Amino acid sequence: MRRVCKKCGEEKEIEEFVKHKTCIYGRGYTCKKCKHDLYVDYAKKYSSEYRIRRKDYFKDTNKAYKELHKEYYIEYGKKYYNNNKRKISARHGEYYRLNKDHLSKINKNYNKLNRIKINIAARLHRNSNLEKYQQQERQYVKSGIDNLSDNYIKKIISQVSDIPMRIITEHPELIENYRKQIILKRSLKLKK
Repeated sequence: MRRVCKKCGEEKEIEEFVKHKTCIYGRGYTCKKCKHDLYVDYAKKYSSEYRIRRKDYFKDTNKAYKELHKEYYIEYGKKYYNNNKRKISARHGEYYRLNKDHLSKINKNYNKLNRIKINIAARLHRNSNLEKYQQQERQYVKSGIDNLSDNYIKKIISQVSDIPMRIITEHPELIENYRKQIILKRSLKLKK
């Protein structure tokens, strides 16, 4: 049995037409190829609109659902993190190692664009934790004095003499000699 397609006008076998229960012989009046082309055209024309509508719908419904079950998601996230700390840390480390250059570019760009915001946040944090910062600075200075760090010795040399810090940094033997002098002076003070 043969039938003429209403779309392309070609006469074809009945098996080449789409199935349709309400039509005669259980087959529609459009051939499978034309019906396929119609679906493809429709998909090209409306798929982006449909995706956007669907995305918006799920975005809104997911947001509402998550807001309704907020405590559950927080608790679930904590449990997952506690059970998978090593796995998460390894994954983050691997990602950082593979994307180090990209991440540093992002950070530099962010810092450049938000310099004022970052400075204000740092000042606020420092002012709210002033005692803690002062204690850390005292410990740092004390450790520099006790250990005779290079920075501490450079600072002393630049205060005592008129040698610029750049030149002091270029001559590590100068730093080492001054370190020996300080150690000798301290040992002499201890003997008295």
